[in-house]
Amino acid sequence: MAAGTLLLCILGLTLLGNRGIDGWRLQNILSGSMVPTLPVGSVVLTKKELPDRYTIGDIITFQQPAHKTLITHRIVDRQYSATRVLLFTVKGDANPIPDPFPISAGAVLGKVMFVLPRVGYLIYALHLPIGFAAVVLLTFFTCVMPLWLSLTH
Repeated sequence: MAAGTLLLCILGLTLLGNRGIDGWRLQNILSGSMVPTLPVGSVVLTKKELPDRYTIGDIITFQQPAHKTLITHRIVDRQYSATRVLLFTVKGDANPIPDPFPISAGAVLGKVMFVLPRVGYLIYALHLPIGFAAVVLLTFFTCVMPLWLSLTH
């Protein structure tokens, strides 16, 4: 029963995609820039915080300034611009140098609160018709069918 509940929770969050709920969101880790901390195929659960709460060492997800790409990297420095805008210098743990562009606090989507290794592969599979069908059947056989059998006996 617990496995079915977990699958339903993952399915629900997957269907929400990047929209999230109340500042919480799931993000797939697609590159190796944060290895070994965040292996490729992991999913991170992030939470939006007030900008002053992000500190050096925090891992954040942000929108890259020049693109719509989302990136998850570690804060290695924070400073205020001449116009008092909070800026972060970030770096992937596996990268030799920090990213070449500062990240404004407004571009930060959230701080990594929890890591689910390899769950990203499951979420990717859920977007395929066969993967979605497999989860529906697995949920039926682990949740619905045992409940129905217990009610009929």
